[in-house]
Amino acid sequence: MSASGLIVSSDCLRNESRDQTSFGNDHYQIVFQDRDQRRVYGRSYHFFLQDAVDVGEHLVLWDDFVALAAEYRLQMRYKKTFHEVYQEERYGHGGVLLKKMGVSNESGEFLMSDAEWDIARKRCRTYLAR
Repeated sequence: MSASGLIVSSDCLRNESRDQTSFGNDHYQIVFQDRDQRRVYGRSYHFFLQDAVDVGEHLVLWDDFVALAAEYRLQMRYKKTFHEVYQEERYGHGGVLLKKMGVSNESGEFLMSDAEWDIARKRCRTYLAR
């Protein structure tokens, strides 16, 4: 059994929300319900991504997520930022998907705006397996 996904980085959210309860740009907005930084997980926030997502979510710290997965006998195989995925896969196997997503063109050239790249750096690709 395995699970793969693209998630919001808890480290990035915690750093950006230290002095504010909301942040974003023309493409995304993240609004926290409270300023309580001490809660390990469960801190509520609203995530809006233009033309894609408009949903409430809960912040889960990475180490706690890995520990919870271990309770279900899942082990972390890797965690990479979207920037790392782009650098490693734009000319290889993942290049086709990056092209479909509008991240790069046929020759692997970068197509995203600075505002789009800003939200991409807050995302992580994960892979867990038994």
